[in-house]
Amino acid sequence: MKTKTVTMKLNDSLEIICDILFTYHSDNFNNDYAIFKDRETNQISAFSYTLNNEDEIDQVLPIKTEVEWEMLEKIATDYINSTYGGCSCGGGSCGGCQGDCDCECGGCEGCCD
Repeated sequence: MKTKTVTMKLNDSLEIICDILFTYHSDNFNNDYAIFKDRETNQISAFSYTLNNEDEIDQVLPIKTEVEWEMLEKIATDYINSTYGGCSCGGGSCGGCQGDCDCECGGCEGCCD
């Protein structure tokens, strides 16, 4: 996929700009997923997608099952811990489950729950 930024239209007046952190293909579900971060809130979430012939997102699809969400949550947590030291904002480190958070965003709270 070439796209690294997605604008999601939540309703007629609300759009959010999201950065795609990484993509993941699951053989178990035969789906492709994008893990993204909302630029304004720094919240991380995911969606399933299909690509068109130009290797761009053609269709965004809902994640259908709790099992898929659990898989994606584990993958995203592993990514955050290895990339940002536990905090998705990238502005500090929570020090893993044993350390103190030095981020001002509060994004480390509950990272080891």
